[in-house]
Amino acid sequence: MPGLLAVPINLPGTPFNRSIKEGKKLKLELLKIVEARKKMIPKLKEREKAGSGFEDILSRMLLEGKDHFKSDMEIVNNLISFLLPSYEGITAALTTTFKYLSELPQVINEHRNIAKSKSPQEKLNWEDVQQMKYSWNVICEAMRLIPPTFGTFREAKIDLNFAGYTIPKGWKSPFTSNKDPKCFQNPETFDPERFDRDGMLPSSYVPFGGGTQMCPGKDFAKFVMLVFTYNVVSKFRFRKRIPDEKIIYLPGPRPEKGLPVLLQQHQHHE
Repeated sequence: MPGLLAVPINLPGTPFNRSIKEGKKLKLELLKIVEARKKMIPKLKEREKAGSGFEDILSRMLLEGKDHFKSDMEIVNNLISFLLPSYEGITAALTTTFKYLSELPQVINEHRNIAKSKSPQEKLNWEDVQQMKYSWNVICEAMRLIPPTFGTFREAKIDLNFAGYTIPKGWKSPFTSNKDPKCFQNPETFDPERFDRDGMLPSSYVPFGGGTQMCPGKDFAKFVMLVFTYNVVSKFRFRKRIPDEKIIYLPGPRPEKGLPVLLQQHQHHE
C-alpha cells in the first residue's frame, strides 16, 4: 500500500521501486497457482458435469478462459483486481460500518430474525442475503461518511469552478458529493434510511464508481460484507471501548486505536 502514495520515481531503494518489485513477485506466485490449476481442468469439467464440482473464481476463469482471456497473465491481472479491493476496501468498509453498528438495534434485529428462521447448522443462502436490506443501507451510509478508498481513476475533463474552488483539468476528487447538502440532506448525520427514500441525484453516490467503469467486484463486496456482518451480529453483542475514536487515513480510513470492542456472546434463549 505505501507504493500507491509514493512519488513515482523508479530508482533503486525508493518505495515506488520496491512496490514494483513486490508486484512482480506477487504476479509470479499467482502465475504458479494458475498453471497448477490448469492441470486440474479435466477433473473440474467432470465435476461440473456431475453437478458436484468445487468452484471458485479462478476455476471459473479457466473453464471459460478461451472466450474471455488471451493469456495466463491476463487471468493473473484479473485475480489481482479482485484480491486487492477485497482485502483493503472491504476491510475498511466493514471497520467503519462496525463503528456505527453498536448504536443500531434495527440491524441486530434484522440479522437475528434471519438466524431464528434457520436451524443451528443451516448455512446462509442468497435469499437470506437479499433480506438484509437495512444492513446494506447501514453499510452504504458508512461508506458515504467515511469512503473506504482514497480515490478512483475518474478525473475532471476540463478546468471548472465549484463552490468557490478551482478544480484543474486532470484532478480527481470523487467523494465530494458525499457530503454535499444538494445531494444528501443533513450530510453529517448518520441516516441509513436515506437510501430508501426517493430523490437521490444520479451519480451522487459512487463508492464503486459508475457508468461502464463501475467496479466489477461490487456484488462480491456486498455479499462478503453482509455475510460477515450477519455472522458477527447474530452471535455477539459488542460495545466500542473508545466511543469517539478518531479516524486516520493510511491511505484508507483506519480507527486510530484499531477499534477495540467488547464482545459478549448471545445466550440461546435471547
